Amino acid sequence: MLALTLLADRGVAAEEAGYRRPSPEVEAWALRPDAPFVDLEPRQRWVLLREPPGPGTATSLPKEMLRVAGLYFFSNRAHATGSPFTAMSLVRLADGHRVTVTGLPASPWLQDPRWSPDGRTLAFTHATPERVEPWVLDVDTGKARRLAPVALHGVAGPPCEWAGDSRELVCRLAPEGPVMPEPHAAAPLGPYIQERAAPGPDHGETQAPVGHVLEARLARIRLEGQVSALGRSGAIVRAEPSPDGAWLLVESLQAPFPSSLSEERLARRIEVWTRDGQPVRTVADLPVDTRPVSARKAPRPGPREVRWLPGTTATLLWVEAAGTSASPSARDDFLTLAAPFTGTPAKEPGGPQRFVSWVRDGTDCGPIAEVSREDGGHLWRSWEPPGAPGKVPVPRALRAGEGESLLPGPAARGKACASRTFFVEGTLTTPEGPRAFVDAVDGAGGRTRLWRASGPVHEIPVAVLDGRRLLFLRESPTAPPDLFLQGPRKAAARALTRTAAPAALQRIRSEVLRYTREDGLALKARLTVPRSWRPEQGALPTLLWAYPFDHPDARAMLRDAQGDHRFPDDGPLSPRVWAARGFAVLEPEMPVVATAGQLPNDTAVPQLIADARAAVDLLVRRKIADPARIAVGGHSYGAAMAVTLLARTDLFRAGIALSGAYNRTLTPFGFQGEQRTLWEAPGVYQDASAFLVADRIRAPLLLIHGQRDMNPATPFFQSEALYRALERRQVPARLVGLPGENHVLQGRDAILHALWEMEAWLGRHVAPQAARDGR
Repeated sequence: MLALTLLADRGVAAEEAGYRRPSPEVEAWALRPDAPFVDLEPRQRWVLLREPPGPGTATSLPKEMLRVAGLYFFSNRAHATGSPFTAMSLVRLADGHRVTVTGLPASPWLQDPRWSPDGRTLAFTHATPERVEPWVLDVDTGKARRLAPVALHGVAGPPCEWAGDSRELVCRLAPEGPVMPEPHAAAPLGPYIQERAAPGPDHGETQAPVGHVLEARLARIRLEGQVSALGRSGAIVRAEPSPDGAWLLVESLQAPFPSSLSEERLARRIEVWTRDGQPVRTVADLPVDTRPVSARKAPRPGPREVRWLPGTTATLLWVEAAGTSASPSARDDFLTLAAPFTGTPAKEPGGPQRFVSWVRDGTDCGPIAEVSREDGGHLWRSWEPPGAPGKVPVPRALRAGEGESLLPGPAARGKACASRTFFVEGTLTTPEGPRAFVDAVDGAGGRTRLWRASGPVHEIPVAVLDGRRLLFLRESPTAPPDLFLQGPRKAAARALTRTAAPAALQRIRSEVLRYTREDGLALKARLTVPRSWRPEQGALPTLLWAYPFDHPDARAMLRDAQGDHRFPDDGPLSPRVWAARGFAVLEPEMPVVATAGQLPNDTAVPQLIADARAAVDLLVRRKIADPARIAVGGHSYGAAMAVTLLARTDLFRAGIALSGAYNRTLTPFGFQGEQRTLWEAPGVYQDASAFLVADRIRAPLLLIHGQRDMNPATPFFQSEALYRALERRQVPARLVGLPGENHVLQGRDAILHALWEMEAWLGRHVAPQAARDGR
């Protein structure tokens, strides 16, 4: 029989203290390096590979994360978003020569890469325990250095942007002293009071330290290291130099700062400053957005998406809702205003669709693509660079073909300025999942297919080079993502990187299974089993791990499906590692599809039950699983799904729930894809609240949750309350709170301990006989 090495008698007593470690094989899987991030420099000679940190390597960051005005950051003013990295290398496209970047700081925690317009220098930040510092990489030498001994202000995101001459950066500087931490429990000076004065806007509680936390001052930092402060200080969240470097587009938040609102809903001012920091024009002065959820389906009134127009020296371009309609289907106008910003903006109607976002091609020769919603799909329009400042560009429309989706993807970076050609990325819906393609779009809007993914691999375009070559990533179920260069005239693609697969992959194998739900909906799931296992050896203990998704219809479900050929690179807590420990792991689609006249969540629970039943029937029918030895689990929305299935079915022997929300009545203004409030759709919220039917849970449940979970929908008390309910009803349960951890576990000790808990739980409740027999 197949060897199962999960130990059922690993200590699981509630009184145990300290972090534990899983079996060596599971630990090695969790600590494996991730695939590098890929950045193409503007001259298209080099590719930068940024190596992400492994679990628990953020030694230079303060342990505690803070949250103010919807922004997540650390006490050194490093933002907690983006993609940090700890090492870099350059790959020359001409011959694949690789250069390891030298001169990096000790214990690096690097973020915010920004290429200079000429591609010769990369700016980035390094976070020390006390502050965030500016660093630069000289591409020609491959050497990095600290740019200046100043503290940057990264609370609101990347703190620096390049000026057009590639010789200086405009950065947000932090004031002296540490960030004020969130107020902790102390002897109160008086009662805690909030008041809603009706009628009028409700700003809620104002966070007292916000002004200090967000306070920043702009400065120019030359490549030689000189620092020149400019302008007034304030809660500045964005400062972008114009293409000619003579002006600054500055965005700052304004008081009040209600604690109940996210950053994008706060009051803000958007201005144009001179190079020296003197305000010359206020583009927008937006009040706090206090509209109810139903009204926020429409864009916020006033200018939005304000940016510099490429191909000009200094022309602003922005979007504004036409007229006064609050309907989501109302159209938008596009406005431009050229330097010196004293006249009336030129206006052009944007057509019948609502603007969604800009797609930047990363060049100053344009064009700019605009994506508009059209019957749930996309309509692409592009703006040619104007012949003179202030001239409104002429739109061109692109529509997706049958089975296609046009995406605002990275292939749009490619350009051929002389021929006025740009490139769009899209996907084709196929039985194997979406297949990427890249099309060239000419001046008349005609499309020519430049490249399409094919074969038993998953391929993602990165950028088009010189209008003929394509840089793309390729992966497969057994090969991690690697970077390839596709030459012209269908020449064979050349690998630029070669990444080794984790050793645990040698012990497992995966396949995609297809089956149908009881209502006829076609489904698929990825099954991973030990490589040596065969059905005649007997059924395996099984873990079903999933995350549900809502879809407006079955066609959208096919369009949004995962490809069959992806590499299992889903983080250190990937469930597939349990196949190397003797389990079958099924990762099924768990779709919730809207039916006629209803929204997806109106029938979410019965659909999830049908999804689960179809998956379990498949496992049993194919003799993969014993119906008495199947566990269910998930993270976040997947955790809520797992607990719902434990409460409403008898399909599973045990459950594992990571960082979930189990009482949706405590998130009454929406959840996941649900935009109705609790009072508009009470039944939906009640059905989605597994806590309200916790008395039906009989199977053992392991709850793991970061005690510093800052996701507003999933605070730690969601797991605490559910555990107390199960404890009171004497249902086998275990609550594991991980100190200092957020919604996604980051610390090495926390990740390894979570895996130890899962390994022990599965061994105890799903495979005990196998563990005792040593099979």
